[in-house]
Amino acid sequence: MKSSRSGALFKLLFLILFNGALQLNLDAHPGFGLDTDSKGNIFFSDIRTRTIWKLTPEGELQSVSSDKWTHGFCVDDQDRVWIESEINNTKFAVYRIDPDGGEKKMLGPTEGGLSFYGGALLVDSEGSLYFPYSEPPNYYSLGIQKRTPDGKVELLAGGSRRGDRDGRGSMASFDWVQSMCWGPKGDIYLVDFDSIRKVNWNGEVETLFKDIRLNNPKNQPFDNGNPRVSNRLFGLAVTDCGDVLVAYHGNRSVLKLSSQGREVIYQSTKPWSPVGVAVHPKGIVIKEASDGSAGPGIRLLKPDGSVQTLIEVE
Repeated sequence: MKSSRSGALFKLLFLILFNGALQLNLDAHPGFGLDTDSKGNIFFSDIRTRTIWKLTPEGELQSVSSDKWTHGFCVDDQDRVWIESEINNTKFAVYRIDPDGGEKKMLGPTEGGLSFYGGALLVDSEGSLYFPYSEPPNYYSLGIQKRTPDGKVELLAGGSRRGDRDGRGSMASFDWVQSMCWGPKGDIYLVDFDSIRKVNWNGEVETLFKDIRLNNPKNQPFDNGNPRVSNRLFGLAVTDCGDVLVAYHGNRSVLKLSSQGREVIYQSTKPWSPVGVAVHPKGIVIKEASDGSAGPGIRLLKPDGSVQTLIEVE
């Protein structure tokens, strides 16, 4: 009887520790992946279940991909979903999901000349891939790397130095590249820790906005003592007129950054915090993560300012 009780207590302790560690990991690294396609479908990642979901305009929730730990992904101009899947802390594979549901492994988990730490990727109309560049086990991405369809890899901008210098190619430096998206003119817009920066086709880097985060924000979802983790900007999107939308997870808000200044266009309430944002024909789609164990929530911020909850995944 004593042995049976000891075994049960051990299992209970294991489950408590495992769930605590899992929740801490979800808090620090929520899956911020969110994108839309030409048909109005909304795609979003759910790292709790290792699933990429598709929410149709009719409100039907469908699984696009499963069994892949994915923070970021993108949808290309042919409505194909490109997924960066984490194998471990230093190895990532890339998969492509076609509109008919077919899945193809495109890269990985390693390839000569390609060095990246996951979290974001983009694909252009010619099939070239763009990754935040890093040298594992250094998890801070300090540049942008490009891989053409024939396998040629080049460092488009940045390199081994950490900083915030604008310039072309290796003359530029980055602090910590996180999420990326395309701008209306084909430039790459990215979150570089506390700044929004733009990279054009020939590697010219320009800082658009900086010092975005607040010190000690009152709505911070959690505080682990490291503001680089707990007080972060996550996903971003750019409107046709060039306004930048960014999910400020560290203060439960979505910001619009423009030449007119900074505006809070959406404020979450506990237990939710924005982690992703995307432009949609019907408004602005916002992905939120929960402080607890619930799955992602998807909201639609309409042009009139009203908010519609499209789904909360249990």
